[in-house]
Amino acid sequence: MDTNWREDEVIEAVIGAGSASLAIGDDTATIAPSSKSRVWCSDLVVDGVHVEVDRWPLAAIAHKAVAVNLSDLAAAGATPEATLLALACPPAIDARAIAVAVAEAADRLGAPLVGGDTTRGATLTLCVTALGQVDGTPLTRRGARSGDHLLVTGPLGAASAGLRRVLAGEAPEALPRHLHDALFAPQPRLAHGQLAASYGASAAIDVSDGFSLDLHRLADRSGVGFELDHVPIAPDATLADALGGGEDYELVIAIHDPSALIDACRAAGLREPIVVGRIVADARQRTLGGEPLAPRGWIHGASSPDITR
Repeated sequence: MDTNWREDEVIEAVIGAGSASLAIGDDTATIAPSSKSRVWCSDLVVDGVHVEVDRWPLAAIAHKAVAVNLSDLAAAGATPEATLLALACPPAIDARAIAVAVAEAADRLGAPLVGGDTTRGATLTLCVTALGQVDGTPLTRRGARSGDHLLVTGPLGAASAGLRRVLAGEAPEALPRHLHDALFAPQPRLAHGQLAASYGASAAIDVSDGFSLDLHRLADRSGVGFELDHVPIAPDATLADALGGGEDYELVIAIHDPSALIDACRAAGLREPIVVGRIVADARQRTLGGEPLAPRGWIHGASSPDITR
């Protein structure tokens, strides 16, 4: 494989691969003006931290780099518009191949790649920025109120269970399909988020760093507590995977009346969100099955990222 690339070649490769070719090739990308609320987000994917190049196909790395951003848009109730890619690539990896894979993933997920930057670096690093728009006010982690029901858009822990098996030496292609897809091809719950915003959700967050940790973050920002009755666990996963494994990219939604949202999801052919508990006024009360629930999950930048407090 020829890894002696130039940035112009990367740009030309992406122009040939993505659906937003007219927006690429200049120092800025132009997106049509809109009267809707605009939301932006940005996430890094770094070899040795979030993925392992020796174990992950490049297409899966590219997909993850886009999907983690669109999951943040989903939690805002946003419709994606476009993405940007800043790429640092070591000599052993063809930047053209990874950039094309990102452009293809962005197209599949409805957020065409419209520009970015490339450079050589010691470690493969992808920084994707996503732009979206929302009718009305975007959902945030703030706003959950006492009496709201807590919903999750699907079972949890599959990505963590799949990663554990891959790290133990199991080939990715040998994983059960649901574990493989959860780990290598997570799907941001964009339609669920858009419906949640339309049907009066008060707050939302995506489960990226661990369900218990992310739920605590929502409660912290809203100044409330919560009571969980149960946690939906994916097949072949454990309760520990579901509570703290992270990278599920399901949504946690706080909403006063969940029935209309559940009905709307069913009518749209989406998986029905699962009611798992409720919001309470006392911010000190955070329980699962009546027992205190500590936050567990991934803390970015920590020397020991799997934590409790």
